[in-house]
Amino acid sequence: MGFQSLIRLLITINLWSLIFSIGHSEQNVVTGDASASQRFFQPLPLLPRNVRPDGAAVTRVKMQGRPREEGFALVKARIAGSPSLIFLVDTGFNRVLALDRTTAQRMKLLDGVQTKVVHDVECVYFKSFTIGEFTIDTSTVPTWLMDLRWMRALPGFQEVVGIIGFGFLRPFVTRIDYVQETLTLEFNQATKAAAYRVLVYDRGNKLVKIIPLTTLESPVLHLPEGGRAAVTTPVPIPLSQYWLEQRDMPVVRATVNEDYATEFFIDTGAQGTTIPRSLAEKIASERKIGGIKTILGNGQTVKGYATRVRSLVVGEKRLEQMVVYYFDNDPLPQTSGISVTLPQEMGVMGGDFLRHFEVTIDGPNGVVYLEGPYSDLVEGCA
Repeated sequence: MGFQSLIRLLITINLWSLIFSIGHSEQNVVTGDASASQRFFQPLPLLPRNVRPDGAAVTRVKMQGRPREEGFALVKARIAGSPSLIFLVDTGFNRVLALDRTTAQRMKLLDGVQTKVVHDVECVYFKSFTIGEFTIDTSTVPTWLMDLRWMRALPGFQEVVGIIGFGFLRPFVTRIDYVQETLTLEFNQATKAAAYRVLVYDRGNKLVKIIPLTTLESPVLHLPEGGRAAVTTPVPIPLSQYWLEQRDMPVVRATVNEDYATEFFIDTGAQGTTIPRSLAEKIASERKIGGIKTILGNGQTVKGYATRVRSLVVGEKRLEQMVVYYFDNDPLPQTSGISVTLPQEMGVMGGDFLRHFEVTIDGPNGVVYLEGPYSDLVEGCA
């Protein structure tokens, strides 16, 4: 697809991380119970009920929709024994969980459940949350009730009713495999990284399968006749400790066009990748296009610009000739009484970059792994 065709698309950039970022000094600006305020903003001890005696557990679920094409991670989960619901896995949302208010009312999920208003946002405390084989006690964990009708009106999001944020994912080693279309969560009290992969090749040296190898599993290999297997270990990419500790956000350092280093939020809830305005002024070519419509995480539509960069490099991974987006000014409004802070020198790394890789965010160890891209992988292989 050519550049002109690309920029005509409505690029949905879901900047939860920027809209709901709160300064460290504001963590306790909540009227009422101070301990509840602390629970709301500090990392929460989410513990699966089926943790093994050695303090470890792992679950793997199939992603919904078309993650390879669209760059979104949608998964099925259940709230307090409800039927399966579809959630967006959004590392740019630095809370634990969010649920569409209309859906919650329609399904009577709010009947007899404790609610509390924090920063003008209604929160509810459900008994449990189940994803895959993990059932987690969320009775002291706030789930945001939000109006997500705007998001459900987007193509491919009609059945999405909630959000799993980085506040939920952080205690786990989270692997989002856009190629195999699976989400894996590993909990290990020893906080070991899960970074190994087994690559299976056929007789013609064609890559036909990728087997994630967590610290808890020993795969049984079934090689094609004349085929071979190889084990890879990706290079860890450190997360910014400030953003991990103070804002509960996965942030990495990347290089644009070989010469310009900047920090990027890893935002699995964003379809497009954005760069800071100051960086765009240095690299934007004459081919920049204005008037690109962008939908923010609160449903507001703003206009920005699109341009093409020669390269975007994260760790040892590199993509070339990417279309990226930027804005004239900070487009983010004051939201629900929260003081919004937009890092002027930070970009957003969205699905158009991430979907080329198997992305592992190791929250306990503060590192990210990018494995791939596997452009030669056979379509539809398991």
